[in-house]
Amino acid sequence: MPGDTRGWKLSTARKQIAGFNHDDMIQKIDYRPFDTRFIYYSNLMADWGRETVLYNMLKQNIALVIPRQAVTDNWSNVSVSTCLADNRFHYSNKGIPIVCPLFLYDTEFGKETKQPNLKMDIVHLVEEKIGLPFVTESHEKSVFTPIDLLDYIYAVLHSPSYREKYKEFLKIDFPRVPYPTDQETFWKLVEIGGKLRECHVMQTEFDIAAYSFVGDGTNEVVKPEYKNGRV
Repeated sequence: MPGDTRGWKLSTARKQIAGFNHDDMIQKIDYRPFDTRFIYYSNLMADWGRETVLYNMLKQNIALVIPRQAVTDNWSNVSVSTCLADNRFHYSNKGIPIVCPLFLYDTEFGKETKQPNLKMDIVHLVEEKIGLPFVTESHEKSVFTPIDLLDYIYAVLHSPSYREKYKEFLKIDFPRVPYPTDQETFWKLVEIGGKLRECHVMQTEFDIAAYSFVGDGTNEVVKPEYKNGRV
């Protein structure tokens, strides 16, 4: 933890949080891909806590985590998170990711509300492209939902052909996602993106017997490492 700064002192912050219910402040945070830790999440203790956005990740939610730009030809800086995410999630020393919650929460007259964090003009264009109405929740294929859009986007951003075609653009700006052209392609990509999403947030059950351990040591993950194109 860094020392005192011009506008923050540890000794003062400790006094300010002395009467807090500290259990409520301990939150999960995705420190790096597949490396979830815990943080004392308070605007008195967390520097640049981005509470306006990350408040939504203290609820039941999922977020697309992407950078505005990347400094590599092998662009792969896209992830999902179901909790807070560190500002060096993809890089340890450069590149701050943008956390995009799928849902936004608010409290009005003592009642909590939840709405999709989507620009409806774009949603309406997708409706026209695939000929299906948008609803906030459903499991029917006669409509599409916010999580379907997220899964579609996630599949596109993991496509090797997409990354190769737009690799120069991805170095300088946010990734742009093409509109779906038809229902069949849309649902195929939704299925692929959904499987990726579930894997990346560790919500998929794997058949351990189908995978063998290669190398020295044990199969205990101590510190995730990216090497030779593998985690």
